[in-house]
Amino acid sequence: MIIEDLIRLGRPLLDGGMDAREILELISDVKDEKVKNFFRHVFVVEIPPEGSHDEPVALPMQVWGEEERTTVQKGKADFKPDTKRALGAPFVLPTGGNPLHPQGMYGVPVYPCWDRHLRDFQKGADDVRKFLEGRLARTTGLNLENLPLVNIAKVIHDQSCQLQIGQRVKVLGLLILVQCDGELAPYEYVFRPAEISYIIGESQYYPGKSILPRFDRILEAVWTAKFEEGASIGKKVGTCSICGKGGDVVSSYCKAWPWALPEWNCPLPHGGK
Repeated sequence: MIIEDLIRLGRPLLDGGMDAREILELISDVKDEKVKNFFRHVFVVEIPPEGSHDEPVALPMQVWGEEERTTVQKGKADFKPDTKRALGAPFVLPTGGNPLHPQGMYGVPVYPCWDRHLRDFQKGADDVRKFLEGRLARTTGLNLENLPLVNIAKVIHDQSCQLQIGQRVKVLGLLILVQCDGELAPYEYVFRPAEISYIIGESQYYPGKSILPRFDRILEAVWTAKFEEGASIGKKVGTCSICGKGGDVVSSYCKAWPWALPEWNCPLPHGGK
């Protein structure tokens, strides 16, 4: 019954005519209340093209949102994230396991950082490198051999040291590695973009240019990651239950895909409790 219900949920995505942004909004957590505070501290690192002698460079830390002064909870102003910008860096928080550890597969190099991570980042670049190694190994479409990991870790460490973290305050953040070279790159450089509300940030390599997400390519990368994630549990040649196409089909299980989690507890037509 669960698989039949998942098919009912999946078919509107295939037949509904939604664009990439609308689909990313549905299948990621960017508009979920539980992730809003990750956008308080957004770290973006520009990765140089393969073969370039340039060094990775970090953008100034950003805040993707603002304090909502009209809404007060327990004496504190509520934070309202900028969901349009967040769509360019989609991610999903796994519902099980240790959130400090990498889980599932990542379509694009966008990694939520918990309080423990940010404090470790300030200790040294080696802690940043360890954080990245586990996640980059689970990120599709990256050539790890040519990635200047040590240099990336250093600029993230330097950037995190500018963050003031109190002893009694829990902080969350988001780390984004930006690649703009190649046909399948999820981001691009644009001079005076028309859709300025979606920009990831202002390029440090090319003054005057902005980093803009390519939503169709981001979505394709997310689908690829979820396919590989399901394949880690089971894969065979057959017919897809959702779209009816033949070829390689995979398990419906995905660690970081909320629609296909065994412990998903939203009401399904025949899901019982």
